[in-house]
Amino acid sequence: MRNRIAWFIVASALVCVLALVGTGVLFAATHGGFSAGSAAQASASQNKPVFGITRVSMRSDTFVPAQIQVPLGTTVTWTNQDSTPHNVTFSPVVPTSTNNWESGLLYPGQSFSYTFTSRGTFQYRCQEHPYDMTGTVIVT
Repeated sequence: MRNRIAWFIVASALVCVLALVGTGVLFAATHGGFSAGSAAQASASQNKPVFGITRVSMRSDTFVPAQIQVPLGTTVTWTNQDSTPHNVTFSPVVPTSTNNWESGLLYPGQSFSYTFTSRGTFQYRCQEHPYDMTGTVIVT
């Protein structure tokens, strides 16, 4: 009889511990408590274009968001919110009747805007940081 009571107490304690751990895991997962999971989600979301965003920031040597999708005729504005100069250069060159496909050097606080008059996928980069700072605009 004592053996059964001991097993019952141990089993009850184990169930309580597992319930508490499960509740903690659920809470952390729903409130962003797992930094590795959050990083994986952020990385996955960076691979998908963000629809409807028309403002891109330059922060910490990155374009935020790095990929956007806009309708034809949309003007997109890039703003340097970093402490160093950056630029926006489309590569290959965006088809345009003027030479405004390149921003020139943008110092902190300065902006550059471009209106997309052609459909397609347009890659851009910062010539100052060509391997770190890249982005894409998908025009539909």
